Amino acid sequence: MVIRCNNILAQSIYSIKSIVLWSSIGVDDAASIPDDDFVPGMCAGTDSDADSKADADTKGDKPKYHPLSLLKEVEELAVHAVPDTLRVAILRVGFPVQHFFLLQNVIQNRGIVPFVSEDDHFAPLDLIDAGRATIGLLRLEAPGGDVDAIPDAYLGHPTLLTGTERMSGPMLVTAANVGLGARLQFANVSMSDMKAFLQQTRLDAFQLAMVIGLWRLFDLSKLDIESGELPKLLDAIGDTPSTITEFFHRHHDQFAPPHPAKTGWGSRCVLL
Repeated sequence: MVIRCNNILAQSIYSIKSIVLWSSIGVDDAASIPDDDFVPGMCAGTDSDADSKADADTKGDKPKYHPLSLLKEVEELAVHAVPDTLRVAILRVGFPVQHFFLLQNVIQNRGIVPFVSEDDHFAPLDLIDAGRATIGLLRLEAPGGDVDAIPDAYLGHPTLLTGTERMSGPMLVTAANVGLGARLQFANVSMSDMKAFLQQTRLDAFQLAMVIGLWRLFDLSKLDIESGELPKLLDAIGDTPSTITEFFHRHHDQFAPPHPAKTGWGSRCVLL
């Protein structure tokens, strides 16, 4: 039975013609993230890994890496180490607006939306749109060729996929309030405060480093780009991008405070 299942799986893999991988915005800027935000490497699997672990232990230090650096390695493997018969596209997903679910407790209970910068901008992406765009990418050549055949323009390099609304923190809060019918306040917090908020979630070390890394890059103005790819890919399936207001309206119960925003909270700082 195991042999039969493995054969079926192998046949399925060999029948695949196209793969779309999701990476992340910011993979080229991982070097800008402080070592304090890195996570310890597993250092397991090969003799060389064991040697590097032994060397690190001798020095009294564990080797660390950042998830964005790991994604960069995966991208390079996908471009250079796949068979020619397999067409691989890489979508670097922009800052997911779903990351605000991680701040849900702060948003609902304190009536604030924390940001680590007031003036920096980004173009947050609804992951539902990212999923639809992936389908659109596999449909771009459908009228004149095979369905599920990725166009040549998307092969051999990553494609950045962001939302369509370039905005600052205060602008996002304004859009959220329209969708929620609420009076949330923008809060400019320190990076240490943001980390404290996120550490209250159930994220593991890898996930936490990933999210904190994106906030670091936001604070460094590394996410200030709107790529323009989303409308094109969604148009292939007759769809249009959603808005930040629509996202918060759709998730009203998860974000709307049960009471009016507390007037005791300032608009520029948060006390833990």
